[in-house]
Amino acid sequence: MTSITSAETANNSHTPPNVNNTPPTPNTHCTTHTETAHTTPTQTPTTPNNGYAQLPLPTLRPTDIRLISHNINTLHTTTEAEIATTLDFYREFDPTIIGLQETNKNWTIFEKTEGPLRKVTQQRWPGARIVTAHSRDKAFHGPHQPGGVAQIVLRQLTGRVTSHGKDALGRYAWQEILLDGTHKLIVITAYRVSQLSATGAGPETSVMQQWRRLRAQGIENPNPRQQMLDDLLTFSKTHEGAGNEVIIMMDANARIDDPDIDKFMDELNMYDLMADYLPDTQPPTYQRGQHKIDHIIGKIGVLTAMTGAGILPFGEGPRSDHAIIYVDLSLETLSGMTSQSLHDPTHPSSRRLWSTDIKATEK
Repeated sequence: MTSITSAETANNSHTPPNVNNTPPTPNTHCTTHTETAHTTPTQTPTTPNNGYAQLPLPTLRPTDIRLISHNINTLHTTTEAEIATTLDFYREFDPTIIGLQETNKNWTIFEKTEGPLRKVTQQRWPGARIVTAHSRDKAFHGPHQPGGVAQIVLRQLTGRVTSHGKDALGRYAWQEILLDGTHKLIVITAYRVSQLSATGAGPETSVMQQWRRLRAQGIENPNPRQQMLDDLLTFSKTHEGAGNEVIIMMDANARIDDPDIDKFMDELNMYDLMADYLPDTQPPTYQRGQHKIDHIIGKIGVLTAMTGAGILPFGEGPRSDHAIIYVDLSLETLSGMTSQSLHDPTHPSSRRLWSTDIKATEK
């Protein structure tokens, strides 16, 4: 694939519009995004000339939230010490929501996977909400299984989670967060396989797991890579149609201007939430690749609440061949509520409505 040009970026319908009706700041690749309308005056520059974020990341305001997305390429859960090390890496970046792709876990082996993850997470963030997903496959009997995702909601959002669920094929998991009395934010963590077809793939690979499940559903010639987008589109449209905001944190294994991704975003009326905070030629997020294949996209309401975004340099955070990406949002702007209401524990949106059942709904 060729690199995207400035002209292509300008013509891309998913490039964020100038939502604040202020003159756009020319993008010279050397201009930091503290000058754009989407960044608060208190923020420090997050994008140096090479396109990766400067550390430490900007300090969040009390009503801001930070979503980080990371293809972790195996979440190690053999010991609690391993989990603690991983979570402590993420804690350095002050996350409010953590989305993990390719966790490579058979979450049904609860005592060796999700159980210790929940225990160690609660020690660091009491009240944290966790949802996981993998494809139930009889070929796997131990804790390791390629593919899968996990999502963790932390801090001030834990009391706002009203429901959660997962895809039966392990491709995505989600949590529903109450913004005000009626509107909700759906945060989806998703993983899309890289293989264009299952031909030649090993029997234990994520793409073959999905291929088997899709065949069992009656699809004669499954295309797991495309089917994931089709099914996620159907799921997301249900929530969009209800007037909710939607964010998708996804390892798409494709650039943001890939025709299939472009069509997917177009049908959901979604925008690349990171575009305003990165150079025109976005830096790679896969260590052995040349392009940004990990993305955070969202509806226009989410876009207007953006205060920052970036890609962390490779090597920051838990060991992986993918870089961590993040977006910062103003919860006050997103919810339309005052900062006082956001901190009021008696407000309906602050009540803990999470079910005590640890098993998420499969959809």
